[in-house]
Amino acid sequence: MYAGCDTTGGPKAAISCMQQAIFRHIGQNFIIPKVERDALYAKTAAWNALPRRERKNTPEPALNGRIFITFYVEIDGGLGDVQVSKVTGELMKETQEAGVEVVKSLPPFQRPAYEAGKPVRHQFTIPISVRVM
Repeated sequence: MYAGCDTTGGPKAAISCMQQAIFRHIGQNFIIPKVERDALYAKTAAWNALPRRERKNTPEPALNGRIFITFYVEIDGGLGDVQVSKVTGELMKETQEAGVEVVKSLPPFQRPAYEAGKPVRHQFTIPISVRVM
């Protein structure tokens, strides 16, 4: 159970609330690293320096990808084994690491998942979309 979410609406409502809270936290706290932004700016400057005819046939540089972060909610509500499980697009390692760090910064869960009435460690995978055009 995530802070601010309750089970009065049932398990589906609690999961939906948890997902919204996690995505809100990521949206408010994920920052594309300077090295990734600088690389995009350099590519954009090079593209802008191309003759107009050549620019028509060359796509404008963009940053577009997804980082899938897998983690466990431990029995005590803390997070464990936070890691990148998949990446789409050409995102730098620093951007992937920023995704891991923002997930690690999530507040602890108020309680773990339960299976057959007993607390269990539960795995989640969260996609983080990175898009700058």
